[in-house]
Amino acid sequence: MDKKIKIWFEKSKKPIIIIGSLLIIMIVIFLIGRSVADPNSGYLRNQSVDGLSFENAELVYENGITTFTVEVYNESGDIYNLKDISIQLTDEADNVITLVGYIGESLDKDEAKRITASIDQDLSSSVNLEYVVNK
Repeated sequence: MDKKIKIWFEKSKKPIIIIGSLLIIMIVIFLIGRSVADPNSGYLRNQSVDGLSFENAELVYENGITTFTVEVYNESGDIYNLKDISIQLTDEADNVITLVGYIGESLDKDEAKRITASIDQDLSSSVNLEYVVNK
């Protein structure tokens, strides 16, 4: 009887090792994916500036055009009056490119709007992002 159990166990090692390896790989991929997608890491992280919250920023370079999008939330507690928002992207060589975002003259309390700004340059090598609210 012990011989049959030993043979079964030896034959069963291979599927167990394969399944275990796949589980480990899936866990590692999941953890890496979470750290890359974390909205509070990297230069596109969520930021708050002067009562406005900038969230879910995205930078896409396609067909010679860079398009930047971000959601802007008024967290000031009052109506927020402004002219525009300067979006300053810095590349690895410390060159700063400024895009201008418009959301209208005011943003109501707890209101959100989306900024979309495009430029005919490749800004995919950006390493830093700052917002300047122009009132």
